[in-house]
Amino acid sequence: SFFIFFQLISVSVFAQPKKVEGVVSDAKGVPVVGANVSVKGTLTAVSTDSKGKYAIMASSGSILNFSYVGFLSKEET
Repeated sequence: SFFIFFQLISVSVFAQPKKVEGVVSDAKGVPVVGANVSVKGTLTAVSTDSKGKYAIMASSGSILNFSYVGFLSKEET
């Protein structure tokens, strides 16, 4: 089985929504193109670009869900 790894570049620290950016990659460090990144409990979602990068608006304490067909999903705050 595969795992999704990601790197948060910026994290919000206030209750109001802030931009969270990062990169989704596989266990070998290869960017995952088209991975879904969503804010749990909302309709807010984006897909990673051709370099595995994403940017999504989320409030402090929000849970981000990372998923992709063939990989195990992962949730992070």
